[in-house]
Amino acid sequence: MSTKQTLHPYPTVHELFQTFKSSAFRIEALDLYAVDSDKDQFKQYLSGIPLRSDDPDDRTWCNFIEAATKSGKTVRRVHVISGPLTPYLRFEIDWGYAYNQMAGEQIFILHRPDARTLLSDEPLKDFWLFDESTVAEMIYDKECHFLGAQITTDAAVVSECIRQRDIALRHAQSLPDYLSRLRSISFDLLASEKPE
Repeated sequence: MSTKQTLHPYPTVHELFQTFKSSAFRIEALDLYAVDSDKDQFKQYLSGIPLRSDDPDDRTWCNFIEAATKSGKTVRRVHVISGPLTPYLRFEIDWGYAYNQMAGEQIFILHRPDARTLLSDEPLKDFWLFDESTVAEMIYDKECHFLGAQITTDAAVVSECIRQRDIALRHAQSLPDYLSRLRSISFDLLASEKPE
């Protein structure tokens, strides 16, 4: 999917959120996203502090999602995971997505050993797909910092992203179902460790 193109900064991607007509879809393929605004929340999560609902960064995104979904637009994402859950993934799934979901975004998790190869024979890319016509491929460095987005309306790229979206949604679990299963497994493991 990647070709040598201009890397657009996030404000340019944000413009696509302001102008899309009906649907925005995200594939998240990384196990870590190095986002400065996540650092304090991640520490709070690890220390057991309850989820806050007043973080300004999250509130800005939630306001956008609420406005989009109330106007009839659809915002969905699938996080693709092929290995064990790291502390960061647990934080993102258990805490980070809570804001998005409450605002109306539909969150799905595709967690299976062959998850990446299920979608593509090539290394899986992060992307946003807008209105089945525009793709913003999200580019990250080796430390998972966002570098910029390659934006294209190339028909072959759009078609491939639609294909990956459809496969991902067909095999993924909704966030509530995934969390229910995850917590059930955790409870079973804790119960099995109790002395007889």
